[in-house]
Amino acid sequence: MYVSVCLSVRLSISSCCWYLDQWDCVVTCFFLDTAHNPLAYIECIEKILVPGGHWLNLGPLLWHWSDIDGEKSIELSYEQLRRVIVGNFQFTMLKEESNHRGGYIQNPRSMMKTVYDSVLFVARKSTSAGAMHPGQTVASAQKLRGRRS
Repeated sequence: MYVSVCLSVRLSISSCCWYLDQWDCVVTCFFLDTAHNPLAYIECIEKILVPGGHWLNLGPLLWHWSDIDGEKSIELSYEQLRRVIVGNFQFTMLKEESNHRGGYIQNPRSMMKTVYDSVLFVARKSTSAGAMHPGQTVASAQKLRGRRS
């Protein structure tokens, strides 16, 4: 069984609670850089995955909102994004490729081809419920768990 979900750019984290600990795997393809705040997407993905669940990601980090006047957005390098995913959420990286080359919506018979250097990774959510993140204090972990309940 699978469900295709398109999160809006105005994602509400509370909407993720409908799917709390429901999915064994989440796949994001050309998706993370569509966020004003990618941390909101990561938090939602963490919430809906079961403990031990996998997150597969493929896509460039072009940050769609970065050049639009009046739009605020968080734009991270892959190194920064990785530190956030592993250091602030319950994920461990299993596989990473930061220069995965691939096309997007193209006609293979056309003379014009757009190729992106993308980030490909597979991450696994911690199996221990309420696990602390590296560098996190007990008090901040308790506060975070209370907020996510």
